[in-house]
Amino acid sequence: MYRKIGIMTVALMLGIILAGELIVLSAQATDTDTQPDIGEKVEEQVSEASDGQQPGSESINRMSDADLQQLIDEKVDEKVREKSEGLDQRAESIDWWLTILGIVVAFFGVIIPIAIALATIFSLKEFKKLETEGRRIFEKLEADARRIFEKLESDAKEMKNEVNQIIVNTRKEEETIKGHSNKAKEIVDNLSVLHEFTGNIRTPDQEEKKTEILAVQRGRAGEILDSQEKAAARISQEVIKDPESTTIDRAVAEACLLQQDEKIEEAIAKWESIANTVEGSEKDIAARAWFSAGSLLSKTSFHEQALSAYDKAIFLKPDYAAAYNNRGNARNILEQHELAITDYSEAIRLKPDLVEAYSNRGGTKLIVGQLDAAIIDIQEAIRIKPDDANSYNWLGNVKYNSNQYNEAVADYDVAIRLEPNFAAAYHNRGASKKALGKYESAIADYDKAIRLNPKYAGCYESRGNAKFSFGKYDDAIIDYNEAIHLNPNDFEAYNSRGNAKNSLGQIDAAITDYNEAMRLNPHYAKAYSNRGTTKLQQGKYQEAIDDLNKAIDLDPDFAMAYYNRGLVKVKLNQYELALNDFDKAIHLNPEDAKIYHERGNVKFETNQYVAAIFDLDEAIRLNPDYASAYSGRAAAKTRLGQYESAVLDCDEAIRLNPENANAYNIRGAAKDSLGDHESAIIDYDEAIKLDPKDADIYNNRGFTKGHLGDYESAIANFDEAIRLNSDHLQAYTNRGNAKSALDQYTEAIVDFDKAIQLNSQEAVNYNNRGLAKHCLEEHEDAIVDFNEAIRLNPDYTEVYNNRGVAKSLLGQHEAAITDYNEAIRLNRDYIGAYFNRGCAKSELCLYESAILDFNEVLRLDPDYAGAYFNRGVARSMLEQHEIAIADYDKAIGINSDLAEAYANRGAAKVGLDRIDEAKSDFQTALELAEQQNNTALKTDIEKELQELNNSAPQTDEI
Repeated sequence: MYRKIGIMTVALMLGIILAGELIVLSAQATDTDTQPDIGEKVEEQVSEASDGQQPGSESINRMSDADLQQLIDEKVDEKVREKSEGLDQRAESIDWWLTILGIVVAFFGVIIPIAIALATIFSLKEFKKLETEGRRIFEKLEADARRIFEKLESDAKEMKNEVNQIIVNTRKEEETIKGHSNKAKEIVDNLSVLHEFTGNIRTPDQEEKKTEILAVQRGRAGEILDSQEKAAARISQEVIKDPESTTIDRAVAEACLLQQDEKIEEAIAKWESIANTVEGSEKDIAARAWFSAGSLLSKTSFHEQALSAYDKAIFLKPDYAAAYNNRGNARNILEQHELAITDYSEAIRLKPDLVEAYSNRGGTKLIVGQLDAAIIDIQEAIRIKPDDANSYNWLGNVKYNSNQYNEAVADYDVAIRLEPNFAAAYHNRGASKKALGKYESAIADYDKAIRLNPKYAGCYESRGNAKFSFGKYDDAIIDYNEAIHLNPNDFEAYNSRGNAKNSLGQIDAAITDYNEAMRLNPHYAKAYSNRGTTKLQQGKYQEAIDDLNKAIDLDPDFAMAYYNRGLVKVKLNQYELALNDFDKAIHLNPEDAKIYHERGNVKFETNQYVAAIFDLDEAIRLNPDYASAYSGRAAAKTRLGQYESAVLDCDEAIRLNPENANAYNIRGAAKDSLGDHESAIIDYDEAIKLDPKDADIYNNRGFTKGHLGDYESAIANFDEAIRLNSDHLQAYTNRGNAKSALDQYTEAIVDFDKAIQLNSQEAVNYNNRGLAKHCLEEHEDAIVDFNEAIRLNPDYTEVYNNRGVAKSLLGQHEAAITDYNEAIRLNRDYIGAYFNRGCAKSELCLYESAILDFNEVLRLDPDYAGAYFNRGVARSMLEQHEIAIADYDKAIGINSDLAEAYANRGAAKVGLDRIDEAKSDFQTALELAEQQNNTALKTDIEKELQELNNSAPQTDEI
């Protein structure tokens, strides 16, 4: 029994020892399975840190070397600490089991002796066997413990080596990642700079102050950013060649190179692809990619799409000042000026020293007419960067638009001094010089700009405009052709080329260009206006009106369209409507001298001579060198009888423009009215030499020849005027008058017929034809013409007088007196009407009333011999012989060849029984009658003398 107890005790002890060892080994196995290699663990952590991050990742890129070293040290310390803790736990576990074992050993060390003693008692042999087995187990446990500690020491050394290698490898990987990231960012940054400020803010053409559209940014990028472009291309090549480049690196590089190669559509697609790919993880790169796409879209005039691209860039990167700036540029081109100003303001808020944003905002304020605010922004840009050539260029633009052309030139000079290769500044300086009339100097600046930038399409157009102003239309067309070649969508260039062709008389070709301009831009009002004026030249007045109406519909504030429509209405003789258009044009553009000039011309044509002079005064005030305004004012003054002043105006017009044929013509007319006919002829001769095809000048010279009594020469001039212009109404009228003066009444009537055919509403030709018929004694037909003249012009004073004469000759004295009364009502100082009425009253034996009319004639003209004579007749009929003789004396004193006066004085003297004096007067009258071939008077006088010789005094008046 005791032997069995001893054996069971030993078995129990061995079981406990073996169970403890199994637990320790199981703990080791579990610990080994769950604890990965420290190097592997660190490697996983590094991998996690870069997971999802392409080269150029924002998170990696923002870690400095110190940060990375700290991260790695922390990771290593953490893993070593975890491993050490594991080893400590294993050691503690072993210590625990060893303690247990020690306790067990100690316990059984006490029990064993007892057991042995007992066993010895029962079985000494069994005890010795148990002792031998125990020693073997203890030796095995000691060996296992030693092996475990050696293994732990070896694992620790190996782990340390692995950690050190991981540190080295991690640093290398970080450097590689950092290098790739920097390359990608460098490419994007270079491209961002390249396109950051390429937006071209164009001021509205305004030809007429397209005037010039001043280039500000377009073309500028190519001049100042070549180095960045080359840098971007170089970096891109390096990235593509680098086998370690990532997908995003290569994509950015490819986009850059496509851009450099002007493969714009492909570049845009590439940038958009990059942006869409990385915007979830790399917002910065995505924003810049959208930015670059927007810049290229703007460059290709897809401004709406560019706006969308900038929107996305700003959404991804809300503090992207350059994107706000460029979005402002796009909005400007889309004429969203207020929104553009808002964008520039935000760009400035984000980056207060962003010079371009100040310049662009200033330029936009210039566009919307805020000149003072524009100057403030541009001056701020200059304050931030005193050597910024672009800001001085903008400052020049403001002054240009304020018509301060000399000051603008000074600012462009500074811009060019700061940046000698600034093509836009040369262009803009050229525009200012053109506005100053310095066309050759302007062309020299345009030449320089084109040499600096041979693809500067806008500059070719501007140079063409300068040549156009210089009258070099063929050369201008060459420049417009090049502008169109460089930019086939430049509708303004087509419009300008149309103007040049129009000036060369190439009307159909001009219209073709205007049509193309309208096709490219259906809302381009200028093209409609210009085509309308071309239709005016073709005499297609309604088509011209239609085009000009369209121009006004497109741009209700288009002053030139109203002006041109007014010109068409003048051709249609719609003077009131023309004045309305000129009024509107002046309201819209009160500083345009030529509109006042044309309105003055219309007022001249409508006999508003004083009002015409006011308009021409204003035209001269606005443009003191406006030669045509001086000559136009002179014409109005001649109609007001201000001939001396008219001559002075013509003198000034000729001084300003010695080749102004119209000024010589008008001065000739003024001198003719002053009675200086010979000098007038000299002016007409000079005018004809300058413009031998002007029918008006021949007409005027003929008129003056008529004043000189040279009717044959006058008719020759009228013939030439009619040859040059077969519808020259005034020439037919004047030739008819000249023929009437030569008693060629039948031929004169033919001319008056033609004049009436040309204008049946012109009363004067009915009057003139009536006079010719009157002279042919066709009094009734004459009265018909006079009636028509009065119908057309109820206030035509002379016609009433002429009709009265015709009626008197038909014996219709009372009706004649009615006509004379109307003539006098219309003109209280009408001598002829008073005289003829007096004669008609005498025919009706109303001698006293007749004497009153003759008195009025003599009041108005004290040297009117006929009035003295006829008053003498009336007084003789009233037997007032003495005062009648005084009237005859006065008449003879004025006109000693007045045979009737001698005869009637003789008769009055007979009434006073002064027979000898009477015979003397009769004899003188007889001699004059014979000289004048006045047979009727001669017969009457001979009869009187015969009766006197028979001593039978006669008192009857002749």
